[in-house]
Amino acid sequence: MSTQSAALAASSMCGPLMRGAQEWRRTLSIRERYLAAGDPDALPPPDSGVRPEIVMSWRRSLLSGVDTAGTDLPRDECAAMPGRLVRAARPVLERLATEIAGTQSWAFLADRECRLVDYVVGDPALTPQLEQRGAFPGARFGEDVVGTNGLGTAVERQRPFIVAGSEHFRAYESEATTAGAPVRDPVTRRLVGLLNLNCHYTRTSDLMLPYVTELAREIEARLLDSWPGAGADRALLEEVARMWKHRVQAVVVLSDEVFVANAAATALLGVADHELLRSLAREAVAAGRACGARLDLGPDLAVMARCQPLSAPARHPAAVVTLTAAGPAATPGGAAGAVAGALPGLVADAVPGSAAHAAADAGPGPEVPAAAAWTGAREPASRRLRGQLGQARAARLPVLLRGERGTGKTTLAEYLHVAGADRDRGQFTVTDCALSGIDAHGWTRRLGEALTDPAATVVLQHLDVLDPGLVAVTAGLLSSASARLAATAAHEVCERGDLLPLTERFPVIVDVPPLRERAADIPALITEIIAQLRPEPPRPRCTPEAVAALAASDWPGNVRQLRQVVATALVRSMSCDITLGDLPGGYPGAARGRRLTGLDRAERHALLTALRDAGWDREAAARDLGISRATIYRKLKRHGISPPAVHLQPAIQEGA
Repeated sequence: MSTQSAALAASSMCGPLMRGAQEWRRTLSIRERYLAAGDPDALPPPDSGVRPEIVMSWRRSLLSGVDTAGTDLPRDECAAMPGRLVRAARPVLERLATEIAGTQSWAFLADRECRLVDYVVGDPALTPQLEQRGAFPGARFGEDVVGTNGLGTAVERQRPFIVAGSEHFRAYESEATTAGAPVRDPVTRRLVGLLNLNCHYTRTSDLMLPYVTELAREIEARLLDSWPGAGADRALLEEVARMWKHRVQAVVVLSDEVFVANAAATALLGVADHELLRSLAREAVAAGRACGARLDLGPDLAVMARCQPLSAPARHPAAVVTLTAAGPAATPGGAAGAVAGALPGLVADAVPGSAAHAAADAGPGPEVPAAAAWTGAREPASRRLRGQLGQARAARLPVLLRGERGTGKTTLAEYLHVAGADRDRGQFTVTDCALSGIDAHGWTRRLGEALTDPAATVVLQHLDVLDPGLVAVTAGLLSSASARLAATAAHEVCERGDLLPLTERFPVIVDVPPLRERAADIPALITEIIAQLRPEPPRPRCTPEAVAALAASDWPGNVRQLRQVVATALVRSMSCDITLGDLPGGYPGAARGRRLTGLDRAERHALLTALRDAGWDREAAARDLGISRATIYRKLKRHGISPPAVHLQPAIQEGA
C-alpha cells in the first residue's frame, strides 16, 4: 500500500466530516445540551448526527474535569526535548511551512505525551496569537487537559483523527479544525510523537487528514534512517517495519544485536527464550534456508517456530521467526524449551514481500488466531474442563469440582446446566452449604424441593463447610435426587472422613486449577468480564500489552481478583480501551517487570509448596528442597515471595 493510500485509509476511519455553518450550529447546540446536563453518561442519541468518536471524547473530557470555558494551555516547562524526533521532523516541517505559506494555517509537532515541541505557521501574524495563548514548548494538548482536539483525541484513539469546529470540547477551539496523526518508531512501533495541521473551520478540507498522515509517515521513514547502523542493517529494519503491519501472527525479527517482537510474540516469550530463538536463527542462516522446530516454553505452552533467514545483505546475519500453535508442551517445566524435530511447514498471515511471507510459503500449517494476543500456543484450561464436564453431563453423573476459592467452580458447574440441546431446561439452583447452619430446617427443605425436578441442575456450593449435623440428611436427599447434581469444595474435601457419605455421591471429580496455572484462560475471561460490566456497545477492549501483564500475574485471589482489577482498570480508562497504564499498581500477585518463563513458574510453585508444607519455616523448606538457607532467601527475594501476614505476627499467649 502506498503512503497516499495508507493516509486515505486512515482518514476514512473517522466518519463523515462536519461541514458548513448549519452543521456547526447544530453540533454546538448538541454539545451545550450535553454539557448542561452534567451527566457524563447522558450521551446524545446515536441519530443526533454527531460522530460517536466525538461523543465519547466529550464524555472523557467531561470525566477529566476539563473546563469548557477555558482558554489557556497548561505547560510543562521542564519537558525534555525529544531530539531524535525533532531531527527527523525538521525537514518535513520546513517543507510544510513552505507549502502552507500565505494561508491561515499552522501545524504543531508534539511529543508522545502530547506536549508541544515545535510549530510552523502559514502567516507570520499567527505567531503572536499562538504565543499569547501559550503555545510554547511544553504546552499540553492532551484530551484530559484541553478536551477534544486533533492532537489529544488522536492519542486517545491511537490513530489519525480530525476534529472540526464545534466538535471541540472547549468553546475557545470551536472556530478551528484540527487534524492529528501519531508518529511511531518504525522499529518498536512505540508512539514517539504527533503531527497536526490546523486551520479555520471555514477552510476545512477532506484532504487535511490524509495530508498530515502522509507527513507523519515521512517522519517515520526518517526515523528509520536514523536508527543506529541503519545503513548496514537496512534490510533488517525494513523487515521490522513490515512486521508491524500484520498483528494476527506472533513474529520476531532478530540478529545477534537486534531482537524485536510484536505484542503477540512478546507475551509468549520470556527472556530465556531469546537466546533459544537466536540459536535457531543461526542454524537457519548457516544452512541458507528456512528451518523449523517445536519449542516447549512451559508446562502448557508449546509453539512451532519457523525461521526464515533474510536474503538481503546485512551487517549481522538476521532472520524472521514466526510462531504458531503446537498443542500441549512435551516437556513440563521447560524454561526456554527444547528444539525437538523439524517442522514440515507453516502458514503465516504475513505481508507480501517480507521474510515472514517467504516463511509462510514454505508449506501449510496451523495459524495463530487473530484474537490470540499472547495465548496462541496454549489450549485454555477451561476448554479441557468443559470437555470433562460435557462427558459427565452426557452420562448424567454427579460432579464434584475442587479448587481454591474464586477459581470459577460455580461458573463451570453452570456449564452442566446450559450445555447440550435440551429444550425443556429447568431451574439452575445454587445452594450454599455455608448457610446450612443458620436455618437448618429451611435449608434442607429448599434443597429437597430443588432436587425433585429432573430438568433442573442443583449445585451444592462450599460442600466442605456443610453443618456436620446435616451430613446424613443431605446424603439421604442426594441419594433420591432427580435433578442433575454438582458440588464445589476445596481440595481437602475428600480427605475428611466425616464428609465421606456426601463425597461418595459424586463419582466424577474435576480439579479446577488456580488462575495462575491456567493463564491461557485470562484473555477470554477479560473479554467476558468487560462484557458483563459494559453490556452496551461500544464495548471497550484490553490492549495486548495489558492482557500480557494480566496473564503474567499470579492471581492469589483467582478469577474474583481478576474481575476486581479489570473493573478498576475499566473505571480508570473512562470506558475506553484498557491500556497498561490503566491497570492498578501493586495488587497482590501483580506481575513485576517481565513474564515468567516456564522454569520460573515451576521454581516459584516449588518454593511456595515447600513453604506451605513447612508452615512458612524457610530453613525447613530449604532442607526439603535440598538447597542452602542462603539460596532459598535469594530465590524468595527474586520471586517476590513473602510470608502471609498471619505468619509475620508473633504468637500472643492467653493472659500475656
